[in-house]
Amino acid sequence: GVNYFKDGPEVALKPDSEYPDWLFKIHLGPPKKLEELDPNSIEYWRRLRKYDTWYRNRLKKGKKL
Repeated sequence: GVNYFKDGPEVALKPDSEYPDWLFKIHLGPPKKLEELDPNSIEYWRRLRKYDTWYRNRLKKGKKL
């Protein structure tokens, strides 16, 4: 069931029509690669900033790229 407590009643699931539309549009798979993202989206720039941070941290540690 969907109840995460050991004791207590089961939580009843509602029909899909009673949940907001954005809930079903959430990407639950593995993260998309930078090349797959739209350069005009906020996700693209967040991922680019994350990659840049990883790159700079590797340079600071002196590891090979």
